[in-house]
Amino acid sequence: MKVITVINDQNNMGFNLLRLSCALNDLELITLVSDEKKFSSNRIKDMLLKHYLDQVEDPDEVIFFTDGMDAIMLAGEEEILSKYKAAGKRLLFSCESDCWPDPGLAPQYPAISAKTKYRYLNSGGFIGTAGIIRQLLDETPANCHHYEGSNQYVWTKRYFMHPHLMGLDTACDIFHTFSPEVGKHSLPEGAFYDYMPYYMSMKHWFRSNFNMQNNRLYSKIAQTWPCQAHFNGYSKCLIDYEMIDLVFSKIPRFRQPQFIYESSRNTIAITA
Repeated sequence: MKVITVINDQNNMGFNLLRLSCALNDLELITLVSDEKKFSSNRIKDMLLKHYLDQVEDPDEVIFFTDGMDAIMLAGEEEILSKYKAAGKRLLFSCESDCWPDPGLAPQYPAISAKTKYRYLNSGGFIGTAGIIRQLLDETPANCHHYEGSNQYVWTKRYFMHPHLMGLDTACDIFHTFSPEVGKHSLPEGAFYDYMPYYMSMKHWFRSNFNMQNNRLYSKIAQTWPCQAHFNGYSKCLIDYEMIDLVFSKIPRFRQPQFIYESSRNTIAITA
């Protein structure tokens, strides 16, 4: 199995945290670097992935694609492959709780018996064989001129065309996204807003719904131990010291740092 990502900034902190999480879980990471400083379209990710897969000789090689700047890996290959095989689909996608970017596609999703918030395809994480991914990337569904910057829109259309090949990880066994639940918290408008209340509301939601223990992240929402955490949308702010410490905790002999908060203010007495 190979983990593949597409980035445009090798100095990005999120990407380097992903690199570290792959190394600590003994995962082989292939990084496809775009020459665009800012992605003009997320469909470039699919284009670069297709170019790479055209050079892969073994169609049965398992590919785990992940977004490169807002995701971390939490488990090793053995656990990931075991969960992938148990899903029974040749290509399995991450899910999120809102139908994005086109809410109008929501009625086309099949009904599922399980109660889950995570019903809609998210293209920031998927796993399948090189052959089937390459085959589907060769297909351009009709009427994909809408949302031209979104590869998620195209993958959703492909899912509707090939439900026998493609599945959704609605149980969050492998993948877990964190937006839009936290994105629904009110974000103040304006260039100079007070960020801290927004961040703290995010943290409260996160701590109420997730536990970090034994070097892993546990979702109380899904009652699973996901293998990838994808901080999509506004939830990127959750990639903070706690998440960094979670990744670092797999380093042998790593010790949790002690933080001592002290005021740097000096009280100066002014006399007449």
